[in-house]
Amino acid sequence: MKKLAKFFLIFFVIVGFNIPKPVGYVNDYAGVIDPEIKNEITLLAEKLAQSNLAELAILVVESTNGVDDFEYAQSVFDNWKIGKKGIDNGVLIFVAIKERKIRIHTGYGIESIITDGVAGEIIDNYMIPYFRQSKFGEGILNGALAIAKRLDKEGKLSNVNPKKIAKKTNSSKQDFIIFIFALIIILNVILSRFIRGGRGRYYGGGGYFGGFGGFGGGGFGGFGGGSSGGGGAGRSW
Repeated sequence: MKKLAKFFLIFFVIVGFNIPKPVGYVNDYAGVIDPEIKNEITLLAEKLAQSNLAELAILVVESTNGVDDFEYAQSVFDNWKIGKKGIDNGVLIFVAIKERKIRIHTGYGIESIITDGVAGEIIDNYMIPYFRQSKFGEGILNGALAIAKRLDKEGKLSNVNPKKIAKKTNSSKQDFIIFIFALIIILNVILSRFIRGGRGRYYGGGGYFGGFGGFGGGGFGGFGGGSSGGGGAGRSW
């Protein structure tokens, strides 16, 4: 009985949520992407489409409202039909702010290039460092650039250079390490003087220290009928 109740709960949660309608390549329903960055992502998506490399869609929501992020992204992909029919070259970057979830969801035709492992690396190295600083737009743009660079094997695109940024260092931890090193040095000096003073020799041991360029716009006319088998990767930040 409990399993049956759980099944119906999951069923109604999944069926009950409303899939947002695409209004363009960038669909920011959480209001976290600045207009300038949105324009850059849109221009990149247009160039990808014009070059027949991919159809890129961005969806940012405030919350999944209890729906699993994979199921949410898959439902959106199926509903929007991202990618060209028969080629299935769609890519969805999905972000849920409240749940702190990021997913890169790929169409069948993209899976061999943006593998699950590659998708995870892009999120880890190019998106999460920005997200942890609440720079969501920058992180999404950087992830989109990393995807575009991976797809553009023939060099059709220009100025597609994603950036890795250094992860923020825990200053408290860093200060503690510096304090320990300083304490070791002081103790070493005191001990060496004590040994020299008591025995006339020093028995000290070894060391202790072992932009993106402009693209011509072509407008958004909807996606082309692509499909996905659930390829890609997801992360929390």
